[in-house]
Amino acid sequence: MKKPSTSQCTFQPATEAETDVALRELSSGTAPGDDGIHFEEPKRLGRVSRRCILRLFNHSLCAGHVPAKWRQGIVVPMLKPNEPQSGMASFRPVALTRTLCKPMERIVARRVEDSIEDKLKPQQKRFRPGQSTLDTLMQVTRHVRRRKDGEKTAVKFTDSARPFDSMVRACIVKGVLSFCVAKPQVAWTAGFLKGHAAKVRVNKVLSEKIGLTRGVPQVSALGPVPFIVTVDSLSKRLNCIPVLQDGFFADGRTMVSTSADLSEIQRTIQQGLGCSTRCSSECYVEVSAVETEYKPFGAQATKLLSLKAGEDAHHMLGRAPKLLGLAVQPHARAAKHVMCMKAQPGTRPLQLSAVAAPKRGPNREQLRAFCLALV
Repeated sequence: MKKPSTSQCTFQPATEAETDVALRELSSGTAPGDDGIHFEEPKRLGRVSRRCILRLFNHSLCAGHVPAKWRQGIVVPMLKPNEPQSGMASFRPVALTRTLCKPMERIVARRVEDSIEDKLKPQQKRFRPGQSTLDTLMQVTRHVRRRKDGEKTAVKFTDSARPFDSMVRACIVKGVLSFCVAKPQVAWTAGFLKGHAAKVRVNKVLSEKIGLTRGVPQVSALGPVPFIVTVDSLSKRLNCIPVLQDGFFADGRTMVSTSADLSEIQRTIQQGLGCSTRCSSECYVEVSAVETEYKPFGAQATKLLSLKAGEDAHHMLGRAPKLLGLAVQPHARAAKHVMCMKAQPGTRPLQLSAVAAPKRGPNREQLRAFCLALV
């Protein structure tokens, strides 16, 4: 995999604001990499130390060079929720990399996201601001419920098997370049993916170093961005198939076809599956047959949502279409977000009462400045 050159482009150095945001976004209470530095430590660095880190980041970004230690990590198998411990498929490999590599990944990832956001196809709902699984669910529901009398709708749910681990890295770099991303970001991404190695840790026992030639590191801040850039090309191909509507959520895809002719629906769905299989084989991503489902709606009856003679609304809902194969997952940290939102309305009245407390003596100028700041 040839690394793109950065000599023929204008270099925009990272700023102190980007570094501060990247350091602030480091998760607290997580396990460190092989350097043993916890994420809480760089958060407490002073201004001079942060400027030294910024100079290191800019030198790495300008040269497109990623330190070898940053490309080495420790892989820890984590058990998936509600999965048995007996099978290897129940575990997800989590890569623990060096602490300073994480904020650099976030800086590059955010720059790549800003460059590709308005160029991605609208079918992609994952790793994008303001979008989630619900958008894909509503899209499928809309196609099912808006079909005309006599029409039938078929939905195909497909999923890829270990796409983050098996994708060819040359396809990732090629996909990022196709979005006209700045050369320093592309070169750094290529350097980050090249020569990756890891050790597996199980019960405090480390294995020998293993070279990784495909995929992107799991739980990497930079990992999802090149992945969705690469698979976005599949949406462009599927848009060329008439009567086929598709939705994409990370590595899962829905294909919807509506027609009065069942044979036409089958041809359309099969054409979409063939296109998806060819695109996946180019990047060496396997389509999971176990997690593939096909669901027809309205194949035996029409007007499913209309009342029949002697039927009430409760029985009518029993005949409504049931969506299969799409799981709605709660947003991460939703409970914590709800608690913060509930506590927010009482924050400012408490602050006002503290400023104007009789024991401290009401300071008219301080109270006036505080109220103006709220406005």
